Amino acid sequence: MKRTFFKVTLSAMILLSVHVNSNAQPKMEQVQPETGRQMTSKSAGANANLKKEMTSKGLGVNANLPEESKDLMKFSGRWNGDITIIKDGKSRKVNYSMIGRVIAGGKGMYIEEAFSDSVLGDMKGANLVGYSKEDSKVHWYSIDGDGVPHDHVGVWKAPDSLSISHSGMRKGSSYSEKIEFSFKGRDEFSLNFVANSESKEAEKAFGVFKREKPAQPNNAQSTPAPGKK
Repeated sequence: MKRTFFKVTLSAMILLSVHVNSNAQPKMEQVQPETGRQMTSKSAGANANLKKEMTSKGLGVNANLPEESKDLMKFSGRWNGDITIIKDGKSRKVNYSMIGRVIAGGKGMYIEEAFSDSVLGDMKGANLVGYSKEDSKVHWYSIDGDGVPHDHVGVWKAPDSLSISHSGMRKGSSYSEKIEFSFKGRDEFSLNFVANSESKEAEKAFGVFKREKPAQPNNAQSTPAPGKK
């Protein structure tokens, strides 16, 4: 009798354990967030590689972020460009640097920019950039080389093409800016900037930025001179 009771009890415990484990980890379907735009296979592959890279750096990028937010991460890294600036009738080519840092777990970017020129002087600017789901727009808030804070608003026309603009006042006159960024792969983008004052062109800048490659360690071993070990 005792042996029979023991077997029944043990069988009941095993069945209960199997039932609990089968309910502990329900099978979940993967749901892709709606982005409102289509991705090309090339852009999707580039974003996947970028996400993998950012995750490997411990930045904790949220996979559920809008594609527009993830596209902003393309600005991450160090960039240098030979940029032509036309201002006050003078054309100058400057070495322009930009440094982009991912912030808020991939929800935004902090971008610093600078150049130094014997005619145009030194310029240092800072930008805080993010995408708002409330108005489906990219907001690019800048403090420029003149110390003027101003907001640009725009959209990703395509996953590799960002267009932003600003309208306001400068020194009592109407003032506007339009900036176009066009990426070519992950290591290059072009810049086109036009500023108007009282509907007349006040400044223009254009050129190509390229990603600064990290220094490669020199692992080559020196070859000993003949006859020496």
